[in-house]
Amino acid sequence: MTVEHGPLFDDTHEENFSWWLSGKMISSLVALFHFAGASIRYDTRANRLSLYGESENAGSPKKAGFLTGFIGTFSLFTYFVVMASVAVTGHIVADYSVLLALPFTLSVICICLLLGISVEGHGKRMKQMTVVDHTTEPLPDDLDDLKQQFVDGDLDDEEFEAQLEDRLTEVDG
Repeated sequence: MTVEHGPLFDDTHEENFSWWLSGKMISSLVALFHFAGASIRYDTRANRLSLYGESENAGSPKKAGFLTGFIGTFSLFTYFVVMASVAVTGHIVADYSVLLALPFTLSVICICLLLGISVEGHGKRMKQMTVVDHTTEPLPDDLDDLKQQFVDGDLDDEEFEAQLEDRLTEVDG
């Protein structure tokens, strides 16, 4: 079941540096989540978050809204942590050499400027983000053989749906 949520505001936006930068920041964070095993993708151009897999609350608008806010906020927080880590490392290095602390100081200044610039883009992206939820309700464990037949290609979509409906009505009835 595919459900599309959003955007919160359908304003037109100008694609400036802040918009581009926030898109790259969100995209890199979602790529890390995907690499860690989350069934999530982000399309920077369309400003669209796509969810896949099984979920207890498939198609929930509450989940879509929470995810939109979480992704944008967590993206900014992650880069803030990176900036703080570089600053702390620079402070430790400064105890040994002022010359070595200069690259860390410049890095913190650059990251701080980029974070400040991207805040506007994050705000606009979060309000205009679309969430496409491709998740499905998990099937009961006694249907594993039916799922495996579908995965193996023994059943096409129509046969799978028909057999699934038959088995589910047997369980309910």
